[in-house]
Amino acid sequence: MSREFALSNAGRAWLRRIETLHSGGPDPTLIAARRIARNSPEPPTVTGHTVHVTFRDRHQDAQLALEIPPWNTPDAAVVDQLLHRHPIAALDDLPDALLAALRENHIELAPRLGEIGLTPPEQPRRLALAAFYKLVQRIDEDPQLALALRQPPGRTQRSPTRAATRFVPLSALDPARFFVAPRA
Repeated sequence: MSREFALSNAGRAWLRRIETLHSGGPDPTLIAARRIARNSPEPPTVTGHTVHVTFRDRHQDAQLALEIPPWNTPDAAVVDQLLHRHPIAALDDLPDALLAALRENHIELAPRLGEIGLTPPEQPRRLALAAFYKLVQRIDEDPQLALALRQPPGRTQRSPTRAATRFVPLSALDPARFFVAPRA
């Protein structure tokens, strides 16, 4: 099976919360949730600690909101210290050393499923899991979102270091001249 969810380290940390090892074979609810997420082209929107997801399931539109709990104050302080020691140097993923340091300090990047609030709460499990899969896709696109969702209100999110800003945007390249060797 090709990997379509959790392409980044941060995304994998969040995906592990829903895809645990099952000895009885594949979980049909997870299979349905992946199908729903895969067939829903609209990306989730994030406002503070709330992730809004809209998708279509069984010819009906569904809108859910995931309320992601922030870290408690002591954990957030440790995360700030770890970010000073392991700065985010690229836009594409969180440093492995940062994720390892979080694990060493027993700080979870992703909250447990039971800690995440769901609105409306009476939604079927497959829809809640589909919303979580959509969130994982969004975290794959912007891994720093995994940190931002867990920061307590009022804390600022650290930007990537100057090394990350040295990337050349593809839109700045001229395709006609890109593959032409410079003349001496």
